Amino acid sequence: MKKIICLLLLTCMFLGITACGQSVGENQINDPITLTDASGKQLTIESLPKNIVIAGKQTPMIIDLMYLFPNADAKIVGIENRSQTTTNFLDAISPSSSVKVNLEKGAGAEQIAAQNPDLVILKTSMAEEIGAGLEKLEIPILYVSMESIAELETDITNIGIVLGDSERAVEILDQYSNLQSDIEEKISANQDTKPDVLLLQYSEENGEVSFEIPPATWLQTNLVEMAGGIPVWKEAAESGGWTTVNMEQIADWNADIVIVVNYNGDSDGTVLKLLENSTWQHLEAAKNDKVYGFPGDFISWDQPDSRWILGFNWLATKINPKEFQDIDFNIIVADFYRVFYSLDDSTVQQNIIPLLYGSF
Repeated sequence: MKKIICLLLLTCMFLGITACGQSVGENQINDPITLTDASGKQLTIESLPKNIVIAGKQTPMIIDLMYLFPNADAKIVGIENRSQTTTNFLDAISPSSSVKVNLEKGAGAEQIAAQNPDLVILKTSMAEEIGAGLEKLEIPILYVSMESIAELETDITNIGIVLGDSERAVEILDQYSNLQSDIEEKISANQDTKPDVLLLQYSEENGEVSFEIPPATWLQTNLVEMAGGIPVWKEAAESGGWTTVNMEQIADWNADIVIVVNYNGDSDGTVLKLLENSTWQHLEAAKNDKVYGFPGDFISWDQPDSRWILGFNWLATKINPKEFQDIDFNIIVADFYRVFYSLDDSTVQQNIIPLLYGSF
């Protein structure tokens, strides 16, 4: 990644590409911008946008990426009220920004247009549901994908361009790269003894419990592999979304380590509940106290979000405990929010550390 970053900087300096040229600041606010977004479409806008609206599914994750940039707050005028604590995150990161959550869930093109945006940022999956209507109104759209680390890197780069701060985008990517390299260096000492790992999403509806496994190409699977584990479900996973599996299959895999994700509650509490079941008690992972709840704060860290590096770090500690002894995640989390969101330690201790959940 570092080589790519260096090439990007050199390209910006010597070739004067239009998109790269937006990184130097507000003096180029009236320059045209052209880029290729996550949908593969070319986006062209006459000048840096001043009124940005964020809407559609995964609005919370888009917000998480936007606020990696110091100047994003001044440009955002509208945010759709989606789940996964959009407002709570904004209250912690930038309290005055919560008033920008002024679009109801499922807002359509006309409601978005009422905010007078000169740019709307959407997940690629929203192209038909919302994007088509915005295009008819001739409102520019930046599509983001956020399905893998590589796609997150592209999305961060493009957000930096439209915010006129490509320099910050490069800085963010460099910070991720350095943290990832540090973690991978410790993991490499344990490559000869890779454990079998099973990651499950737990859900419960009307008293019925179900378990699902992620697709082979999704971030959850990638993180397990990056952290030095063997994802036992990989060959059984279907493309396109989570796949339901039954308890018989879970017992048949009988992985060394089981990771439980719960997007609707405390994952660590979910693990304790599962371990009350006699079938779960017979699993090797349960016998060896290696059934863990995936952690999170405002959002679970296993997702393609700005916090993926925290999820990667945590997985590395569980899969390679000898290489990651005496890890204090309160410190790691404080460092993350200081580096990526410029929050001071007192703010993190007051607004974020109390929200942490999962098996630390």
